[in-house]
Amino acid sequence: MIFHTPYRKVLFSILFIIFHFQYLLAQHYDIRQYGVSDGLPSASVYSVFQDSRDFLWISGQDGLSKFDGKKFQNISSDETDSISNIDVAFEDSLGNLWGNTIYGPYKFDGRRFINYPFQNKPRNLWVTQQFITKNKKIWVTVGSGIYELQNNVWVKIPFIKNDDLVFYNQVVELDDNRLLFNFRDSLCVYDKYQNLNRIICNEELFPVFKSVRTFNSEIFVFTNKRVYKFKNDSLIVIYPDEINGFVSDVYLDRSGKLWVAIGSQGVKIFDYYSSNQKSIDKIIILGEVYDIMQDRYGNMWLSGNSGLYRLTPRYIHFIAKPKGLICKVFNAGDGKIIIGRIEGEPFVFRDDSLIPVSENYNYRGKFKYSGAWMYSITIDKEQRIWMGNNHGNIYRINSNQIEDLSGRFQSFKRVMGALTYNRSKDAIYLSGDTGIVKVRNDSIVKNFSVFQNQGEYVNAMNTDYSGRTWFCIESKTAIVGYIKNDSVFTVKNFSIKLFSDSHFYFDSSGYTYITTKTQGVFKIHLITSDSIKIDYHFSTKNGFISNLINAIDFDKSGRMWVASTSGIFSIRIIDSLHYNVSKYNLDALTGVTDWSLCYLVFDGSNRIYFTNRYGAGYIECDKVVENVIPPKIYISDISIADNKVNWMEYCRLLTPFFFTPVKPVLPFSLNQFIISYTSACYSDADEIYYSYNMNDNDSSWIFNGTSNKVSLINLAPGNYVFKVHSRTANSPWSKAAIFEFKINPPWYRTGLFYGLSIVICGTGLIFYLKRRRDQFALKLKTQQHLHELEQRLLRVQMNPHFIFNSLRSINEYIQSHKTILASEYLIQFSKLMRAILENSRQKEIVLSKEIEVLELYMALESQRMEHPFSYSIEIDPEIDPENTLIPPMLLQPIVENSIWHGLAPRNKPGKIIIRVKKQNETIQCEVEDNGIGREVSSISNNGLKAESHGLKITAERLGIIEQIKKIETNLKFRDLNGDNNFTGLNVTFTLPFEEAV
Repeated sequence: MIFHTPYRKVLFSILFIIFHFQYLLAQHYDIRQYGVSDGLPSASVYSVFQDSRDFLWISGQDGLSKFDGKKFQNISSDETDSISNIDVAFEDSLGNLWGNTIYGPYKFDGRRFINYPFQNKPRNLWVTQQFITKNKKIWVTVGSGIYELQNNVWVKIPFIKNDDLVFYNQVVELDDNRLLFNFRDSLCVYDKYQNLNRIICNEELFPVFKSVRTFNSEIFVFTNKRVYKFKNDSLIVIYPDEINGFVSDVYLDRSGKLWVAIGSQGVKIFDYYSSNQKSIDKIIILGEVYDIMQDRYGNMWLSGNSGLYRLTPRYIHFIAKPKGLICKVFNAGDGKIIIGRIEGEPFVFRDDSLIPVSENYNYRGKFKYSGAWMYSITIDKEQRIWMGNNHGNIYRINSNQIEDLSGRFQSFKRVMGALTYNRSKDAIYLSGDTGIVKVRNDSIVKNFSVFQNQGEYVNAMNTDYSGRTWFCIESKTAIVGYIKNDSVFTVKNFSIKLFSDSHFYFDSSGYTYITTKTQGVFKIHLITSDSIKIDYHFSTKNGFISNLINAIDFDKSGRMWVASTSGIFSIRIIDSLHYNVSKYNLDALTGVTDWSLCYLVFDGSNRIYFTNRYGAGYIECDKVVENVIPPKIYISDISIADNKVNWMEYCRLLTPFFFTPVKPVLPFSLNQFIISYTSACYSDADEIYYSYNMNDNDSSWIFNGTSNKVSLINLAPGNYVFKVHSRTANSPWSKAAIFEFKINPPWYRTGLFYGLSIVICGTGLIFYLKRRRDQFALKLKTQQHLHELEQRLLRVQMNPHFIFNSLRSINEYIQSHKTILASEYLIQFSKLMRAILENSRQKEIVLSKEIEVLELYMALESQRMEHPFSYSIEIDPEIDPENTLIPPMLLQPIVENSIWHGLAPRNKPGKIIIRVKKQNETIQCEVEDNGIGREVSSISNNGLKAESHGLKITAERLGIIEQIKKIETNLKFRDLNGDNNFTGLNVTFTLPFEEAV
């Protein structure tokens, strides 16, 4: 049929009205609809199921979808014909979902659908029910019978003989001995004795029992037209006057409300545990309702052929007032709530409407509000309402009449608008430009001078339960004080910057609260007349939502409600150091995002009235859920070294087989993780926040904001317990999800490596110590040997023959009356003996001392020989004799050998030349004579005569020097050819070059 334009417009108008009518009839709930545009695969939704992780599973016409409150994840499968119409029934202990289809039961393990075979394939596989029994057995009901899953095969349970004529629709466990069968056309109770008793329905002639729903101990049965309560094996019809239509579902929520879906009539809600037989609310949506469900957070979910609906209990009511900006809200007593405006007449909040004060109190005058706004309100004992604005205008409502008192207090050039009633003094305290005055019977009875400097003014006053009138003076720093018994006291130990519009509040325990615009709220109490103690400072540093506070108040339960520039929140004080914060996201509910002029007040009964720039509303305190259930969290996937691995599934599957939690053990090369986690939240306004921890210290949680993943890089070897929990702004932290794992150390940090290293190092240390011991023993032996050689050399140098010959020479000089020669010889002899003794005590001497000994020795030996010889000593210019060290008494034995075995047998004068040269880092010593040579003197092949003990000792000493100094001394003897067939001898050796320090 083709509609003409006028009819089409009419039709669209009717549909528009019907579509929006649902919200008019759902006065106690806020409704959110989800459809294809939100991600659902189909607008037709059959049922909703919430798993243990709080995710919703939506069964629809085009398959299964998973919903976390923000987005839908559509589950696909190759078996589209089998699972396109799956209906989730329950979740088993391992987290697997079990669903019903017209092709049999399916299990979904998160990755794939599993279909188990039937032992005897029934004629009809249409599953009408699937559940876990009290003894943990899985049963499934198909038309031809009831089957139990045994060893992954469905085995039929024979309850009734010859049951081919019945249709098994449902079975319910009534107790340990009895079952309730729903055969669609009848209800029967089956006991352990196999007795089948039919339940009679008196309300309907041919009832069709659609379903049986159980909620704790309550059992409901509904047909096409009626809802029954099953009790004592009988059916009792309920709400017969309200329910008369096609009933599609029944649900009893946790608050005791019974929800009944009646086809296209919508859903009627009853107070089940009361005697009221009338519905208390009605929900109408487009189309029919198929299924009703309540989630863990208290939200109700309706599914039908027009989509999915979420119903949230409404506890906030808001009235928009676009003309004139609204500011403060005041409790005027007797349920009167007055709303102040900026440059506008105040309102009275009445019957969920904002009524101008002049209309409410028949005021015929004109409010002076140009550029002014309501500053404070107080009530005296006669229930008269005093109002003051920030321009100093004072109004009083008396017996529904409004009086303008602005000109009555002439002592002030200007009334500032801050006022309060002191019940103990029965007086109104007003602030002005000269201080504070006490007013009684419309006259000023006392002035209080509270200002110290020009330009100061009182920005807040309030009176506590003890009769103290507190005031705050705006100055360079805030001046806080109070008036008690007509005396002014100033608090001296409280000095902070307080901007205008601070205020005082008092709780029932006698504590005073000071709100600020920059530093949160201070909770104080007096300890002396002029000093206070700050009991607690509420600020963002310890969990406060904002530091810019406009107002606070307390409800009957002691909960503190806070109005800030970030919105409204409440806190429940636990102890002196801890409190819980609950934030109420009013943006979506009020349509307002600017809360800079947000104020609130408690009406003394059940409501918190609040204002923002564009309207006013109230919160029903008893409907606000405190300690909101936190969102559950679980670890979704883990990427290890850029490879995504479902470790949680791996651990979950293996743990039951090993009877202990399984955790992955990874090599050191796989020490980089990206851990992803997720939570479900079904509030449009709430964000989910996360914190994680990597150790057992509960104070070291790391806040991760709204990010649902954490990167762990370059983890050290060890056992790790990763914990993450979640919360919304209005809930505490959830129970943590945990992922345990272990990272093995690298091979060079394993116990085996350490053990082998200890063995190798120990063995090496043993060899090293043994070598050091051997070296030390060798060194000690060498030093002993060297010492013995030095002693032997000393004995050789001071042998009796030399001493005897020297003394004989002296004697001959004396006998020959050569006393001068004798004296000189004796002096030289004594010098030589003393030098030899001194040098023998040292391991090394300077070269000059060695040359001195040689000169003395050669001079003495030349004088007493028959044919004296000449000698010379040549020193390399690069060598400083005074700073060059050599071992003592090395050259003397070689010179002695040249004199007595080379020059003496010559029988004619000879010559000895001693040369000391520097060669690189060594010293080359050379002794040369022009004697008879080795062959004539019968020197052996090695250059040493058997009687020459001095040369043997010198050769041994040089060998020891080679061992100690690690240098080759190269002792060499070389014959020289001379004139007249006389030969000579050249002896050389090498020493290390060492300088004296």
